[in-house]
Parts: sequence; structure tokens; C-alpha cells
Amino acid sequence: MCGKPFEVLPTHQRIKNGGGQYCSPDCRYAAASLSGTVMVPCRACGEEFRAQRSRVERGRKLYCSEACKFSEQVRVERACEHCGDVMILIHTRDVEDRRFCSRRCYDLSRPNDPEILAHMARIRNMQRQKKQPTRCEKILYDLMDEAAPGTWEREFPLFYWTVDVAVPRRKLVVQADGDYWHGLTAAKAGKSPSPSVALTIAKDRAQDKYLAMAGWRPLRLWESELKQDPQWCLRRIKAMLLAEDGDD
Repeated sequence: MCGKPFEVLPTHQRIKNGGGQYCSPDCRYAAASLSGTVMVPCRACGEEFRAQRSRVERGRKLYCSEACKFSEQVRVERACEHCGDVMILIHTRDVEDRRFCSRRCYDLSRPNDPEILAHMARIRNMQRQKKQPTRCEKILYDLMDEAAPGTWEREFPLFYWTVDVAVPRRKLVVQADGDYWHGLTAAKAGKSPSPSVALTIAKDRAQDKYLAMAGWRPLRLWESELKQDPQWCLRRIKAMLLAEDGDD
């Protein structure tokens, strides 16, 4: 293996069996690792390198390094459909499906995508047929008919959630939150919420933060507020709508 001369007894049993070919275990292991390999030229740089014969026969070992492999890949430039930034994509079978440069651009483009709008409409219809609104949701729907007639939608799929009420033109989301499951009951009692309620509270906060980053304005109304003082809830909804009109 290394070419270094070494001594071995001529009567050694290994010589009789074809052994005694290597001066050390290191050379023996190196020779074992090279068995079944061939020298092939790199498709990119032309430099020869050693590769497993089986992989070469299957056409898999074509490059001497990852740098040579990447240098041979075809790259395609494409503009993001939302922000217009140029993306450099590796040409694969899925390159035609890549329309956005990031998940944020994908999320922000969803409300204006005709295919997604049609899919969301089908989801809304299925949800309306299956789910019966709760008492506080019915109160909220009546308030929305008075505050924004003909411009709001119930059970509106938005990003990763289905919100109770949305006014798409105003980018306003109105949620009817149950006192117990969203943490008001525990807060009034001065107690820590149960793990399931604490998880719901964390999800509510994350949802509100995400919607605000996407340009939507979330408004949450408690179940007790809707039942005990619906007129106060109506004034809050109208204030949110008037605030958007003032911004325009």
C-alpha cells in the first residue's frame, strides 16, 4: 500500500494463505477502503478523483466536491409575485411552483389570490353548514349587521385561522371570546388559568400579533360584554370602523 519494505517470516501462516501484504494495520485498512473504487474525472473541473465503482456505474458520483456540483446546477431568475424582488432558484421540477420569495410574502398575498379566495369561499360554505353559532356569536352577528351592513363576513378563513367576523375592506377582525376558555374568569377570580386556558391565551396573543403585522386590526369582545352590554360593544365596533375611515 505505502511501498515501504518490511520483514516477515517466510514460514508465516499468513503468507501461505496469501497474507503478509501490508506492513501495518493502517495500510491494511487503507487498502480495504480503496477496494471497489475507480478513478473518474470530475464533470465540472476535469480533475480525477476516487469514487465507489457501484455509484459511478449508477451515474451518481459525477463531481469531486460540493462546490463543483453546485457550479453545474442551472439557476433561474424569477420575480416574487408580491414584493417583486428577484429570486435565484436552482432549476428543478418544482421551480415553476415557486411564486414567492418568503413565507411572509406568501401570507400577505393570500387575501388577493383568486385561487385562494375560491378555496376560502368553499371552506366558509362548509363551515356554515356544519357549525351552529353560539349565543354570543349570534349577538355579534346582529351587531355587525347594524354597524357594517353588507360588508362583513362570518367564519372568515384568514391566514392560519378562521376568525369569527371580518370586514375585509377595512381589514378589521372581530372575535367573540368565551370568558372561561380565554382567561377572563380566572383573571376576575385572581387565580392562575389552567394549562389549557393558558395555552389559549398564548395563542390569542400570537394571533393578534401576526394579524397586526399583516395589516389587520383585531378586536376582541368578551362573552359577558356581548350578553350584558351589547350597545357598548356596538360602539367599540363602530369606533374601529370610524378610525379606519379617518386613516383613509
